[in-house]
Amino acid sequence: MKDTSKKAMRRGHNEGNIRQRTDGRWEVRLSAGIDYKTGKPRRTSTCCNTRQEAIAILQQQAHEVRTQGWRDPMSVTLGEWYEYWLDTYMKDTVKQSTYASYRSYLNKHFCVLGKILLKKLEPHTLQEFYNYKFREEGLSPKTLRNYHMALHKCLQQAVKEHLLVYNPCDAVTLPSGGTQVQSFSETSRLFDWGFENFSYQTVLEEAELVKEVSVALSKVDHVSVHPAADVELLLPKGTDPASLERTLDLESPVDAPVTEGQVLGTLSLSLEGEVLTTVDLLASHDVEASGLLLFWRNVRNFFSSTAVKVTQRICLCHLLIKYAK
Repeated sequence: MKDTSKKAMRRGHNEGNIRQRTDGRWEVRLSAGIDYKTGKPRRTSTCCNTRQEAIAILQQQAHEVRTQGWRDPMSVTLGEWYEYWLDTYMKDTVKQSTYASYRSYLNKHFCVLGKILLKKLEPHTLQEFYNYKFREEGLSPKTLRNYHMALHKCLQQAVKEHLLVYNPCDAVTLPSGGTQVQSFSETSRLFDWGFENFSYQTVLEEAELVKEVSVALSKVDHVSVHPAADVELLLPKGTDPASLERTLDLESPVDAPVTEGQVLGTLSLSLEGEVLTTVDLLASHDVEASGLLLFWRNVRNFFSSTAVKVTQRICLCHLLIKYAK
């Protein structure tokens, strides 16, 4: 009988092979994608002492290739594809905190789903998964939406690469606790419509001098006002910011002294009768008060006060009585 233990052990789908070398040791050889520097296939070679060790190494390395490189569309699991999607499409395109959140979803919540073959993932399985998370684990609708958004993006990439015919997330309705929640695809279409028909526009700049306000008790007779900050509004595309109605509510005249940045009024912006925003209007510079003008105003106020008027009338009465005698 021939000794078949020394023959190379081959695996399907280019997963590699093991063989016993002339020195008695076992070698594990594996194809691991493409070397992008040379354009040639990348191969690995690892040696060990026993056939059992070689089989274990081959299985481990084959798993790493499936989860870190090219994968067989007929055998890849959701977990393997999610790992590949994270490292290939998300790691260098989203914030580190977002990447960490997406990875935590797999480790904490998608671990059971991750064992399902990608090609066998059905909408009803996802629906049951979300229902369980909502009913049994008490996850909030907001948390489920975060999980669903990540999973939808992952599976949408699989659709683009023809690993899936359609995205099973599109057929799922997330639990809402009594509040109707649109499916992800409906919400996505709503956002697309918004982005196509609306855009943010700068309608006011902080440096814009909106109006001159009269100033009393100063040698300077006015001060300009400007918005407290730049103002951006979400407007229908094609809307001219100049067409917005401006309503000023200003204190005029304002008494000196005036300090730079002092709030002197407000400006409201409206479109078709609806107020969109209101912003404070600030003095653009200091205005000093005139000492002489302040003095004369105080004198005028003194003689126009009620107490002074009563005293004046009493004195007038005494004079009339005196001359009447």
